Amino acid sequence: MTQCRVGRAIVLLFGWYVITTEIAAQTNRFTLVGAIPIAAELIRAQSDRAYLAAAGTLTVVDISRPDMARSIGAYTFPDRIWGFRVHDGLAYVGADRSGLGILDVSGNATPTLRGSLKTPGQAKSVSVSGGVALVTDTVSGVDFVRVDDPAKPTLTGSGFLDGFSTDVVASGNVAYAADRPTGFYVFDLSKTDSFEPVGTTQSGVPNNTQRAQLEVLPESSGRRVVLLAAGGLLQLFDVTNPASPTLLPSFRTPGAALRIALRDHLVYVADGQAGLQVVDFTMPANPKIVDSFKTMTPARDVAVAGPLVLVALAGGEVLVLKEGT
Repeated sequence: MTQCRVGRAIVLLFGWYVITTEIAAQTNRFTLVGAIPIAAELIRAQSDRAYLAAAGTLTVVDISRPDMARSIGAYTFPDRIWGFRVHDGLAYVGADRSGLGILDVSGNATPTLRGSLKTPGQAKSVSVSGGVALVTDTVSGVDFVRVDDPAKPTLTGSGFLDGFSTDVVASGNVAYAADRPTGFYVFDLSKTDSFEPVGTTQSGVPNNTQRAQLEVLPESSGRRVVLLAAGGLLQLFDVTNPASPTLLPSFRTPGAALRIALRDHLVYVADGQAGLQVVDFTMPANPKIVDSFKTMTPARDVAVAGPLVLVALAGGEVLVLKEGT
């Protein structure tokens, strides 16, 4: 099922212009091909695997047959999972007061704990670049952890943030972090003598969620843009000059943007009551909704793997959609 809306509006929110663009959606783009009967607060996917987090449990699901998805196994931390990323067969997990947990999720075996590190406060989210895991922590900001040996993660330093850190994402030698209420930060990972941000700005739009999400769009015409899903909006930051990040007009979806997944310049949005939205950010200054899928209950997270789009629903299952024209 798709939604069709036409129109364009500009509204003023907290002193910043928020652009809302709605265009006629394509029809029959999504086909429901399966469902995973596991409640998930967070979801990520790679190849033929889906990774579902709820409370303190991370579950690995085989989606090679979307109509017969099956659980491979699960691992439960003592505390809630606030964020995680999967890299080279390992899941790097921000598990609240338990800190950083590193799980082996390769192959068809049940996930096993390879290593862990207690961070100073509450670990929220993780990103990985080279042999470094970046962990957002409510006390220290962004912790830099060497993970060359996953069994022995080592804290090497921390970058201070003004507020409560929520998410971090690394892209090459640069990392981007967000905090509550409104902070955005840029870190130069090539610097080994300093862990402080090289650039920062304030969005002015309150980031009122502990599960804000950052993702980096592919470069376009030499311009690099970072998306932040927070406060029900998609906030955009031009980071072409890392030392001087610039806030761009935010984008308002029909619902409340909670979480996102990227496929090139297409951004798949878990949009709460409005279900799934697909936004084309080929031109960041002029994003367009190109499709949608109305879910029966609110969409809380989304992941993409090949032609599959997985949508985690509030209080229930994960829908497996196949995308086509």
